[in-house]
Parts: sequence; C-alpha cells; structure tokens
Amino acid sequence: MLKRVILVALLCVLPVVFAAVVVAEEAAASNVEEPAKPAPVARPPSPYPCVSGTMRLLQPHTVSMLAVRLKLTDQQKTEVTNLLTKAQEDMAGKIDTQRKTATGFVLALAKEDVTAAALESAADKAMKAETELFRAKIKTLFAVKSKLTLEQNKELALLLKLYTKAWQPSGMRTGGLPGRPTTPEANTEKN
Repeated sequence: MLKRVILVALLCVLPVVFAAVVVAEEAAASNVEEPAKPAPVARPPSPYPCVSGTMRLLQPHTVSMLAVRLKLTDQQKTEVTNLLTKAQEDMAGKIDTQRKTATGFVLALAKEDVTAAALESAADKAMKAETELFRAKIKTLFAVKSKLTLEQNKELALLLKLYTKAWQPSGMRTGGLPGRPTTPEANTEKN
C-alpha cells in the first residue's frame, strides 16, 4: 500500500516539476539577446527574357491545345495547322543560321586571342540572325491572329500572357523560383 501511495505521489509531482523546469528555461531564453542577422543579399533580376522562347507556343505540335483553348472551328484548326507547319518549314534555315551564328559568337568569345573587332563581327551576325528569326515568328503570329475571331484573339493574348509570365516584370519568377520579385531591393534573402 505504501508503495502505491509513493508511486501516485511521484506521478502527480513529476509533471509539476517538469512544467516548472520548462517555464524556467523559457524565461531564461527570453532574457538572452538574439544575435544580429546578416544583411540581406540583393539579387539581380533574372531570368532575362529569351526573345525567341517567348514564341514557342506557335508551333504545329501546339495546335491541338490551341484548338481547345481558343475553341477553333475545324476550318480554323486546319488553317492554323497549315500556317504553323509552313512557318516551321520556312524558319528551318533561319533557325539553323541563328544557331550557327550564336555558336560562332560563343566560340569567338572563348578564344584567348580574340580581337574586339572579331567579337563585334560575330555578335553582329548572331544578332542579325536572331532578328530575322524573330521577324518570321512575328509574321507567323499575325498570320494566325488573322484567322481568329475577336474573342479568340483575346483568349490568345491571355494565353500568351500566361505562357510568358516568367519573363514579365510582374515578379512572377526570378532565379528559377516562383513568386520572387524582380527588383533587387525587394529580392532579398530572408533569414
């Protein structure tokens, strides 16, 4: 019987002792000053827009998605498919030229003995090829838009906005992380 009384007393007293210890530790911890946090590190806004990549939506393999999103008629779907297929064939040479000139620029940049004139020439060729390719893509976009109704063009604009949101200055994405602001002042590490 005495053992039982001692056991019950211990079981009643132990939780009170533990609670007192926890309260004392919390009080001691609250009196200690927290160390200063390091200054936030500003990051430059990125990624920079990939001009060519923003138009990837307009390719033959996207027609089925466009047909659903834009509610294309069968005739419109056929016309858009034909436009995008022909545009892809027409742009094949421009894409090849753009890749070769961009590679030429990168190779020139990596040369130990490259001159400023040679590098500028390679850059000019790469930019000219990129511009020609982009103009062809713009022409394709407006050819597709000419086949759409006003409502479908509004939906296409919304679709393009959503598709390119990562590159818009809305702060949707920087550095590969969703939701980060694009201004260096706002884009800081939080510790």
